[in-house]
Amino acid sequence: PVLTLLYLFPGLFFQTVRLLLRNPDISVIHAQGITAALITRCVNIVFHKRIIMSTHAIYSLPQNPILARVFTAILRGFDRILTLSELSKIELISAGVPAQKVDRYMYWVNQDIFKPGNRQEIRKKLGWTGKTVFLFVGRLLVMKGTRIVSELAGRMTGTQAQFVVVGTGPDEQYVAQSARRYPNLKYLGALGNRKLPEYYRGADYLLVPSQYPEGMARVVMEAMSSGLPVVATKSGCMPEMMTHEKTGMLTGQSDKEILPVLCGLLRQSTVQKKYARAAVHHARKFFTNTNVLPIINAYRNISI
Repeated sequence: PVLTLLYLFPGLFFQTVRLLLRNPDISVIHAQGITAALITRCVNIVFHKRIIMSTHAIYSLPQNPILARVFTAILRGFDRILTLSELSKIELISAGVPAQKVDRYMYWVNQDIFKPGNRQEIRKKLGWTGKTVFLFVGRLLVMKGTRIVSELAGRMTGTQAQFVVVGTGPDEQYVAQSARRYPNLKYLGALGNRKLPEYYRGADYLLVPSQYPEGMARVVMEAMSSGLPVVATKSGCMPEMMTHEKTGMLTGQSDKEILPVLCGLLRQSTVQKKYARAAVHHARKFFTNTNVLPIINAYRNISI
């Protein structure tokens, strides 16, 4: 975290000052994340704007009292703090951030792009007919659960389960090697946003085996909007984003805990359609662009 701060601070600080000097009519500075929040507090000593901060992660402040004090010192000076999950809101208030300054917001996705399609036709095109496809989409990081995906593929070799991984990142070589080892694991690398919806529409489940508390998983919103139910670890924001045994399944973090859930879904093939319908309904209710309103209200100084 200290190195990240040292890396990001100078460039972002001077660009922010430059922007404010060139645009004196700017009335609100919206800081995205804690480093930007620190920069905003510094520049606002001179510029005196309305300042808003958005969180994008869960910082585990109760387990780190020193970090909690630092966060509180930075955030007390903000007019409004927007947290991405209820868990994030609770941890900031518990750390000492005034509750009246903290509100919730949520991401949204373009539901004209991420929407259900002709699933059978797509599955035939992708060669997934007769298989139960568990799709992983995201950065290839150990904490995202990429190695859990590989372990599951190895344990479910010989079944109808097919694992498909989309993304790039530091764990790419491990995933690629696992794909060569296990015939039921396919690694596709990076896919453009125009291609990704087709894979959401054709798969059976999105697999999110995160090994850390997710702040808010956009892939879950994209998948559910596309009619794809989710199997996720019950960490961080996941219980807020989906409903267990309705829009998918929540499970523990280890491969030993996830494996029986996936095997159960293989045996109960008809439940996928029920979960898919519920996922779309949930997404159309909670993941639309009306979620921008708490941000706009914060700019206008309107209480939510």
